Amino acid sequence: MIMQFSHFHPSNNMGMLLAITILVALLVDFLFLPPLLLLLDKNKILTTKHLSDKQQGDSQQSIKGLQEEDALLQKTDKVATEII
Repeated sequence: MIMQFSHFHPSNNMGMLLAITILVALLVDFLFLPPLLLLLDKNKILTTKHLSDKQQGDSQQSIKGLQEEDALLQKTDKVATEII
């Protein structure tokens, strides 16, 4: 924007063009981008719900796997103490 105050006309014009471009970019970012993102991502709620249901199933399987692993470690500890 400093370029607008130049006495050299091409630099002055470039400063005005730059200021207008920055202003338009800010307006687009603040006014049009959020609704556009919401419009393009409207199925996110369904996808998120589906993923959360899947993660609950995965976490229950993980808990079972950890319990089985713990039982196996306890068995190997018993065998190791019997050998020693």
